[in-house]
Amino acid sequence: MVALIVEEWGRRRGLLAVLKVYAPILAMLFLVYWGTTAVLAALVLDQKREVIVQVHGQGINDCDHLEVHLSERVGSDARLQVSSAEGHSLAEDSRLTCVVQWAEAGWLSRGWQSGVIHSEVYLDALADVAIIRGGRFIGGGWHPEYGHLAWVAVVLLFFLLWRRHERTQLERKGSWSRVLGLPLLVFMGWFFLVMPLISLLTLPFQTESDAPWNTAANFVQGGLGNPFWVLYFVFGAPLAEEILFRRIAYKGFLEASYPILGAMIVSAGFVAIHIQYLSAHLVEGLFIYTSIFLLSLLHCYLFARTHHLAAPLLLHVLHNGSVLFFVGLSVGG
Repeated sequence: MVALIVEEWGRRRGLLAVLKVYAPILAMLFLVYWGTTAVLAALVLDQKREVIVQVHGQGINDCDHLEVHLSERVGSDARLQVSSAEGHSLAEDSRLTCVVQWAEAGWLSRGWQSGVIHSEVYLDALADVAIIRGGRFIGGGWHPEYGHLAWVAVVLLFFLLWRRHERTQLERKGSWSRVLGLPLLVFMGWFFLVMPLISLLTLPFQTESDAPWNTAANFVQGGLGNPFWVLYFVFGAPLAEEILFRRIAYKGFLEASYPILGAMIVSAGFVAIHIQYLSAHLVEGLFIYTSIFLLSLLHCYLFARTHHLAAPLLLHVLHNGSVLFFVGLSVGG
């Protein structure tokens, strides 16, 4: 392995040439993703969201008091409603636990009212309140997943145009049983060996707030109940990301004979796009981003072994689907 890396590094001029071709393509398409989603959400976002919180402030005696407390901080435009979570499976200890619902609106529909709660991140920043289940979508009109799914369609269209102008095609290795069976084996090893090992290695450094996947779980919980988000998270995002990172970018590195350094570069880019976990605490963030990097390397391995998009795509769908399933179980979703 080391000898292969050294050999590939010795040909780094060619590596940089490949990078110059594919890095602008990935950057452009993800700028389209972030830009259109942000603009559309700012203009026409109109939805109702819900979080379950625990209260740590000594001066808040009940959920009605919490509603007054939060309303003073965020203003009346949020149409805030707070009710008791007594009896909920998450209300396990003696701390006051409440359900907080609010209206989330883009700046065009609410003017420039800075007091409106625009995400659960704002609630989490309040010193007296800690979120124990993320901002679940519970109704309303527009939501950002329309923009996400539209971006997937843009990626598919780009890929179809890209394929028409490709100079070479990789020859598929193995039968369909290998293309579909290998990801299943890799997924079992990842889920039952690699993930527990990473968690065990970070355990000595964890505090209560650093528990692995708190931030990731909150992110996933925020989409529960929203079928468009579920569709995007389980199928849309894996399809678009595997097309861009494996079928287009990593294929270019394979054709130029940079399977190892190419996988590392592609995986670093794959980590960089997952900005939704930047709010994680240090150890938790290290756990999450290490896992994403290693998972991306496995995606590259599957593509290199099969030369077929279906292999890494299946692993990606299985991973995201299992995360959604177990987070849903943990909150009774």
